[in-house]
Amino acid sequence: MRTLLSILLSLAIVSAFAQKRTKSAPSKTVLATLISSATMTPEKPAPQTPIELKEGDTVRLMYYNMNTNLWRAKFKAKIGIIKDTALNHTDAVIFFKNDFIAKQYLVELKKKYGPSYGVDIYNATPSVGMTKKMFLVFMEKPDEINTTEGAWGTHEQWVYNNRPSGKTEYYYFENGRLTSWQY
Repeated sequence: MRTLLSILLSLAIVSAFAQKRTKSAPSKTVLATLISSATMTPEKPAPQTPIELKEGDTVRLMYYNMNTNLWRAKFKAKIGIIKDTALNHTDAVIFFKNDFIAKQYLVELKKKYGPSYGVDIYNATPSVGMTKKMFLVFMEKPDEINTTEGAWGTHEQWVYNNRPSGKTEYYYFENGRLTSWQY
């Protein structure tokens, strides 16, 4: 999960950089060329005859679903669904796809952890009140865990040595919830 998060965050950063570099708003659609023949399944109204596309045809991509790996696309005024594997993945297509993946991932985090924690997890930002499980979505397991138990409950100090900053980081949990941290 952490590896997936790291990849998604990297892709989102690359996508944001590319959009910033061009100094224009992100495109709502992008053109893609097919690298193999494919069938585009009409979206509505059913039933319609599937559209047979051939290698070299160009479609306008409108929406990507990361769970199904399918695109909503337009070809000669007809809208339908096409497999991602049939497309030539140019930089424009990759950036467009990564933008959809990042947005869908954020929506899933908000749904699972709530709007505030979902955004914090997406941004890899610790937040007071996070559970250990939430924290571990964006942080690896600590190098050390120092635990103290008492009548008040369980206190844990999570220690991360040799961070990229060169400093040791400490995160403190009370009864499974993040209460503070120091660098």
